[in-house]
Amino acid sequence: MRDKVKVFALGGLDERGKNLIVVEINDDIFILDAGNKHPDKTLPGVDLIIPDYKYLLDNKDRVKAYLVSHGHNEQIGAIPFMYKYIKAPIYCSKATATMIDSYGLQYLRKPMTYNFNIVNPSDDVVIDGHKVHFFQTCHSMICSSGIAIDTDGGAIVYSGDFIVEYNDTEGHNHDLKKLSQIADNDVLLLMTESSGADNLGYASPAHKLTPTLNRVLFESKGRTYIAIFDKNIYGLEEILRFATANNKKIAFYNDFVREMYERLSNCGLYIPGKNVIISNDELLRVKESDLIIVMMEEGEHAFEMISDLARGEIDDKRFIISPNDSFLVACPPQSGLEIIATSAIDDLYRTGASITNLSRKTYISMTAREDDLKALISMLKPKYYLPVSGEYRHLLANAMLAVHMGNMYSHRNVFIIDNGMVVEINDGVAKLTNEKIQNGNLMVDGIGVGDVKSEVITDRQKLSEDGVIIAALAVSLAQKEIIAGPDIQMRGFVFLKESESILREITKLLVETINNALKKNTSLEDAKIVFTEKATRYIKKEIGRFPMVVPIVEIID
Repeated sequence: MRDKVKVFALGGLDERGKNLIVVEINDDIFILDAGNKHPDKTLPGVDLIIPDYKYLLDNKDRVKAYLVSHGHNEQIGAIPFMYKYIKAPIYCSKATATMIDSYGLQYLRKPMTYNFNIVNPSDDVVIDGHKVHFFQTCHSMICSSGIAIDTDGGAIVYSGDFIVEYNDTEGHNHDLKKLSQIADNDVLLLMTESSGADNLGYASPAHKLTPTLNRVLFESKGRTYIAIFDKNIYGLEEILRFATANNKKIAFYNDFVREMYERLSNCGLYIPGKNVIISNDELLRVKESDLIIVMMEEGEHAFEMISDLARGEIDDKRFIISPNDSFLVACPPQSGLEIIATSAIDDLYRTGASITNLSRKTYISMTAREDDLKALISMLKPKYYLPVSGEYRHLLANAMLAVHMGNMYSHRNVFIIDNGMVVEINDGVAKLTNEKIQNGNLMVDGIGVGDVKSEVITDRQKLSEDGVIIAALAVSLAQKEIIAGPDIQMRGFVFLKESESILREITKLLVETINNALKKNTSLEDAKIVFTEKATRYIKKEIGRFPMVVPIVEIID
């Protein structure tokens, strides 16, 4: 009997992050990456969002392995939460295993024992009779891989994140030899990342920081500060190599970059020459023009860190920027971060230092662009093509570039699907089925997963946008009277000059409502509901806001 294959995503389609691809071969399930994404401002108090993995939980006995491409949170962030319930072996590089371990410890706050099967980035393994090929990719995280799973109809190939790069280092090798070996056999289905598919050309060489480092360091009369995003391990290695080659010293500005360096130093990260990295206690002993200070953080926190430093709002005054210093901002903001980034850059210019701010046009992320994708398609020549990992416009751009490559691809063998939609392959023929797998978002709040309901989010939004009124008093049911209070606290929604009249009216409404309930022997819980409605209407009428109203009635007898 020929293999029956099903492919679907539980995350990562029509969105950024939260990547999770499922490949079923007969009765065996393989999980290809399991990541998270960070919430936007509409989800206050939520730490992370991970895919709804109920389908995998219901079929956990069929899950044979997690196959993980690399150690970015979009690929690994859900694994610590899922692994507690779905304990399949994890096949990944040592660097990726290290990141999973530390990520789980960060959010679960206690160590977990994983069944890691460490593979080199281009190893072959056999899992329950299925041959799996890893092929190393060039990406911003060290030791990244694509993944190919053999079936009797050809290989199912998942590119992971990659760029085409022919002259790179051991930890970021674009393994053409291994790709050609996979191409020698039939490729049944190719899945490639899509987030850069709407950009022309190749990513290389605009992903390299070294040419800018040469110019900035040559011109700098004082210290050189360099800020990069947390995902950019490739950029960190470039800085380490540059310092070694040019007799410069490196100091780590924050704990984040220091911990990242220490975490990956035994996993393939480039180790600089002796005495290149100095402690912060040695900062004032190094000639300023020989000193590179590396700053590393994620997302908006990177720009908050830059602003704090530029304004001098830091505890360690050894890092104060002087007009002789140079500052290289090598963290071009993604969509949604432009405002905070612009403010941070403005703060930097006020220091008088020499500022170099790299844009997304001059310094691009290490994700596949149009020609990178075309090169992989041309080499592997898949029978079917499935764009993954990106918003809908990215998926569409990826599909269209394949169709425009020639007669080999059309709507008959190029699929655009959404999370939960299933592509089924029988006897070498792929089709989109009517099956719909449950999918969605699980919100992580602290160590709780999936217990943040929409009502909780609504309440948090009201708190963050319109503030809160807490109205408390104590009553005696025996005496049928208020014996303490009321105490009214208002936060986050009213100016001081308006608060006195509002406070008087809220107090009056609470006393009248509770006294009326005590007099008529009606439910105090119902009275609290009545008070909440009256107070909400009053605030809406007076200032047009909708604060959360929290009445507290303590019964004392």
